[in-house]
This record gives sequence, C-alpha cells and structure tokens, in this order.
Amino acid sequence: MEAVDALPQDDLEAVVTAINDLLPQVGMEHDDLDLDAITYATGIARDKVAAVLRGDPLGPEELDASLPERLAFLRDTRRRDDGERYSYGQLAERAQVSKALISALFSGARNPGVSVAGALEDFFRVEPRFLTLSGRRVLARALKPIEQSLVTLSLLRAADVSRWALRSGAATRDDKLGRALQEAIAGTLSAPGTLPAPEALSAPGTLSVPGERPDPEGQPDPEGQELIDLTNQIRALEKKKARVLTRIRGLLGP
Repeated sequence: MEAVDALPQDDLEAVVTAINDLLPQVGMEHDDLDLDAITYATGIARDKVAAVLRGDPLGPEELDASLPERLAFLRDTRRRDDGERYSYGQLAERAQVSKALISALFSGARNPGVSVAGALEDFFRVEPRFLTLSGRRVLARALKPIEQSLVTLSLLRAADVSRWALRSGAATRDDKLGRALQEAIAGTLSAPGTLPAPEALSAPGTLSVPGERPDPEGQPDPEGQELIDLTNQIRALEKKKARVLTRIRGLLGP
C-alpha cells in the first residue's frame, strides 16, 4: 500500500529526541510510558515502539503494515460489546458499502477510496488516515501527546507542582481536549510573572476539596493537601489566568 505522507521527513526522529531529552528532566524512563497504549493507537508492536524510543535503527518497512493487516488489527482490537469481532456485513453496513467490497479490502484485492477509508476509521475510532499514513507518521502522531505531556510536567515540576498535574489530557480519549488542556497549563505556567511569590503559598490550604478525607489529626491526606496547594497556586495567578482553574479541576479528575 502506498502511504500518503504530509508530515516532515524527520518528524519521528524529532519527537523521539524530544521525549528522550525530557524523560530525565522529570525522573522518568521508557518503562514509565504506556507503550501498550501506543501499540493500541498505531498497530505497531510494543517491542518496535520501544526500539524506536531507544534509537535502534529500524527501516520504514519494519513499521509499516499492509492495508489488510491494519484492518485486521482494528477488527481484532475494537470489538463489539459482547467481545465478538464485527462481521464483514456489519462493517459494510456502517461504511455504507457492499459486503463484497469489505471482503476485498480485508483480502488486499482492493484499496479503499477516501470516503470508505474515512468511514472505517471513524467507526473504529482511530485518527484520520490511520489506514493510509506510513507507520512512521502514525507512530510520530501517537508519540506527540507524550512529548506534550512531558513538556507540561517539566514546567509544572519547575513550578514546584507535582504528579497531580500528570492526570492530564494525555490519558483522555479526546485528544483534542487533552492537547488544549496541556497547552493552557503550559502556556500559563511558562508566561513571565504568572507564578505567585513563595510567601503567597506559605499559608495552609484554604480551599475545601470535596471528597478529600482528613487523617485522624484533622489534616488532609498527602494527596489531598497536594491538590489544595496546586489549586491555591492557580488561584494566586493574576485574574486573567483564572480561567485555567476550571480546566485544571477537570484534568485532575475525581
């Protein structure tokens, strides 16, 4: 299958280099990354993803998969609620094409048009052009949110904010929302003059956090105090940055 690529030729190397530069800054290693999620998003085997991150020389053909292989991967990993794979007839109905065409796609006898490929990608809930991009481009796209999360975490660590902030959009199914949240936090904390002075944070937490259970001595548990401190830091930002507070609450989760 001929892949249609629009991203720069060195995009994968650039993303991998950025990830490898950022990991030591936040005290993490490759094993701390969810490589299984990358495999699920790309169809590229876990050991190959790990090899790319290590910088092992892999040819483009080692990351590429044929159209039938990609379709079979999606059909096997995105199943019906009862655990069974979707039948060719069900896929044909969802893509509004004939069962014979679906069979031909899975056998490699035919290539899908843009609309059919898009319909199948939408149905299986994968990124656009999953079926046509090269393996390198698919992997680079899947690794990009990890790079963004590491950038965000690095900024938050530099601002003395800890792992609470890692519960970010990288873990959400809505990648666009995740990226927007990351950019909002990173942009706010990296802007000059937006962090409060240390003395502004020295008072005990003043925010009541629903659901946090105090310890027997009446103090919040460590994670609860951490959330309070984080929220107070955001509240201490200048008013024009206050809108970030609600976004922070959303990405921290319950």
